[in-house]
Amino acid sequence: MVTMAQLRDVNLTSWRDAARGWLTLSQHTRQAALDIRDQGAGPVSDAWRDEVGQTAYEVLNKLAIEYDMAADVVKGAQLVLDGLADAVEIAQRELTSALSLVARPISVTEDGTVHVDLAMTLAPAEVEQVTKRAATIEKMICDAVEAASQADQTAAQALDKLRHGTELAITGDRDHDIDQALALQEDASLAQVNALHFTLPHGQGPDVVAAWWNGLTERERQELQLALPTELCDLDGIPDTVKADLRGHDGYDRMAVVKYALDHVEDTSIDKWPSNCTQFVSTALSAGGIPAAGPYPLLGPQWHDGGDWPFTNPSRAWVNSQASHDFMLDHGGTEVPRGEAKPGDVIYFRNGKGEVYHAAMVTAVTPDGDIKYTQHTPGRTDSTLDGRASSIRDDQGSNDIAIVRVKPDWAAS
Repeated sequence: MVTMAQLRDVNLTSWRDAARGWLTLSQHTRQAALDIRDQGAGPVSDAWRDEVGQTAYEVLNKLAIEYDMAADVVKGAQLVLDGLADAVEIAQRELTSALSLVARPISVTEDGTVHVDLAMTLAPAEVEQVTKRAATIEKMICDAVEAASQADQTAAQALDKLRHGTELAITGDRDHDIDQALALQEDASLAQVNALHFTLPHGQGPDVVAAWWNGLTERERQELQLALPTELCDLDGIPDTVKADLRGHDGYDRMAVVKYALDHVEDTSIDKWPSNCTQFVSTALSAGGIPAAGPYPLLGPQWHDGGDWPFTNPSRAWVNSQASHDFMLDHGGTEVPRGEAKPGDVIYFRNGKGEVYHAAMVTAVTPDGDIKYTQHTPGRTDSTLDGRASSIRDDQGSNDIAIVRVKPDWAAS
């Protein structure tokens, strides 16, 4: 359990420096894997075709896989440490806000205990005010310490899992081996988001929530709106203007879209084909209030699931990622830079030929700038876009993406 004194005095710079160090190590390790593959395994396979050459190729290929796996696991460590530092910074901010309210006759001991000096002579109205202020201080201190403790525990568990990445069996089957490391990285990505989750004053009244929110810096508020948007929307005490901005002004409720994606990532009831990634995205957007377009040909835009209309199937833009990408951009949507991505946007993935082959929802953006996406078939929740970039490039020949901000022009007509 983290103590109040530890939270008050913690030096976050050392944690952030450690995270940057792990990120650099991950990048260097990834480059080493590429060098081994490009300058070792590849040339050996082409030029040394006897049995000894095949053995040399297998050794080099396995070594490259080991470096790839290590890069994925080390990237996970960076995600966890960044998440812990961000969470503790917010908890520390809440603690600082609480301590700023301390004034006679209220005092706080090193262990966080709040005392009121009853020996002071106070008017009845002052007693009520002091008692209320002391209760608020106590709640904020307890909440801050608990948030830091839970974030610390979450990070410790995630790092312990990553530690076992050195024990993964390497078979030489690259897809199988890399998937093992990516599974650990996936857990680390979730831990990064979950660490921030604990910093929110869940279960507190609107006064405490408002005091917590007002105590944050503008940067911290913006970061939380990107990282935990739906949870902020559910807190009583967050300004209505903030909630309205989170829901968006593009003709649909972005928070309803994100909630649907997170709640239905493994929901097979919507599946109609072996791959349903785009149908999942379309259904999530529909859950946000975007009306269907269509259904019949030659009657304007076509974006629908077939519904109850006779003799109709889902439109191509509803189920095909390339068609969905083109449709959304042709009907009010815009492509935005990665640095401007926010929850409720759609990610379209392009292969080496420039063709869109996959779609997913942006469900969070963490303070380190990592875009978290949620997808269907296979289901992934808050997966790390940065962490999977190399794997995606190796599989598809490209890790190029398009982030599209949907703005349905047919809904306004």
